[in-house]
Amino acid sequence: MMNEKDKQGYIFGQLFILANRLQYLGDQFDEQISLKQWGLLAALSKFEGGSASIGQAATFLGSSGQNVKKMAVILERKGFITIHTDEKDSRSVKLTLTEKAIEHAKSREEREGYFLEKLFQGMDENLLEVICVGLKQLEENIKQMEEDEMK
Repeated sequence: MMNEKDKQGYIFGQLFILANRLQYLGDQFDEQISLKQWGLLAALSKFEGGSASIGQAATFLGSSGQNVKKMAVILERKGFITIHTDEKDSRSVKLTLTEKAIEHAKSREEREGYFLEKLFQGMDENLLEVICVGLKQLEENIKQMEEDEMK
């Protein structure tokens, strides 16, 4: 039986290992876009009109603006987004989903459902709730650590 420190170390290590394994599976899932590129498209879909600034998208994803910009350039070349200057603020660069991105997302829905079903196989509602609570607490702790770093 692991003690509390061992459990913390295990969870910390597993977060990285599982993230890498999920990224590999996600990259195999779609020939047109990587898992991280899909993440950017999914993030943009959460904003009004499927449009956000690079900074907004970076904050949403917990990424740097530079990384988002690199992904955006690739996605624009593939026709999934447009990159343009914000009409209200010429200093801000906006990313907007294209119809191709919306159609592509629709074409993935069934396979995504199956993927999630397989990923969470054997987990009941109670276990999923505990995991959600734990992840939310980790998110809050990380936010606090980031704020402490800024001071």
